[in-house]
Amino acid sequence: MNQPGVQDSESKSAAVLARLAADVPEVIRRTERQVRELSTYDALSSPELAEAIGRNVTDAVETLQTNQLPSRHRLTELAEKVVRHRIAQGIPVEDMMRTYRVSLAVISDRFIELAMEADIDAQEALRSSRLLWSLSDAFMTCVALEYQRLSVESALLDDQAKADLLQGLLFGTGNMAEMTRACETRGLDPSGSFYAVRARATGTGNLSAICRDLQHRGAGSSGTAVVSPFRGDAIGLLSAVPNAVEGAVVAVGAPMPLSHIAQSFASASRVLDAAIRLGRAGVLEMPDLSWRITALGDLEISGLLHERYIAPLEDRGEFGEQLLQSVRHYLACDRNIPAAADAMFVHKNTLRYRLRKFEELTSVSLESTDTIVELAWALEVKAATPTPSAPER
Repeated sequence: MNQPGVQDSESKSAAVLARLAADVPEVIRRTERQVRELSTYDALSSPELAEAIGRNVTDAVETLQTNQLPSRHRLTELAEKVVRHRIAQGIPVEDMMRTYRVSLAVISDRFIELAMEADIDAQEALRSSRLLWSLSDAFMTCVALEYQRLSVESALLDDQAKADLLQGLLFGTGNMAEMTRACETRGLDPSGSFYAVRARATGTGNLSAICRDLQHRGAGSSGTAVVSPFRGDAIGLLSAVPNAVEGAVVAVGAPMPLSHIAQSFASASRVLDAAIRLGRAGVLEMPDLSWRITALGDLEISGLLHERYIAPLEDRGEFGEQLLQSVRHYLACDRNIPAAADAMFVHKNTLRYRLRKFEELTSVSLESTDTIVELAWALEVKAATPTPSAPER
């Protein structure tokens, strides 16, 4: 049998909890006065805020009655419901947590007041107050975890929506009316012109960092940029041509309206392919590579010119390679023999001799415009073509 003193204490505690449960209007009044200091909670009507505070009182009373915290499952379910609803109302998680803590503080203070009036043992009242703060901590932990989970989920959904928008625009596969609306929500002016971009990491470049840098640098002083990963590359729309991006080769198409941006992206893709094959770096546009883009893409003409200018020297071993290097420097220096000789660290007469030998072996004249054009073509394609590995023995 319970001792009379114990029964009396339990009876007093039950009476205090009953009064606390019935004292919801006073708790609401005290809590709302503090919560309204947060302007973000203007989105909540008084009835909605009162309902939330009333639920907090009910949870607090049940916790004190059972002398234990609600299950983690129940707290998680409640946190998910609250966080989703408050996010939709535009309330930051910091304000959610602060408001809940204010609510539990008011409830705890009111419980202490009632306990003192009922002459509840001080140690018992302290234990109950600590239990309420444990409830506050447990619920706020669930709120923080749920907010983090929803933030990750939202970011992933936004990343996917951004990727879908860019792929639809840049590859010309999306519904233009829908994509126009999506552009507006991202701050892209549907009537404006944009640069399509395609970039690839080089060396130790990081794709995520490249996307961030392009989106920042491609926005210009007052524009907007949208960039997303795609099959190992960074693709996107820029308002301005960016500066060099560390660890990346960046290809930029011509500025075009959204209705023709797929054409700009096709150009950027061709520039990127040519830049990678030629070993170029930095930010490149089509004028930077001009005819080289076509040279690398026309296998038939490239094969013909290889047979005419490169093949006759391949059987000459090291000497043939010297002749090709001499011709390459000669063209790179705009056919200025002294400048080319200096670049190669050879005498001018040595270079003249090698150029004559090249003409003899290929049966061409370096004074011919056609020869200069075709030779430049052949040399660029050769430089962009991987050298076959020697067979293993």
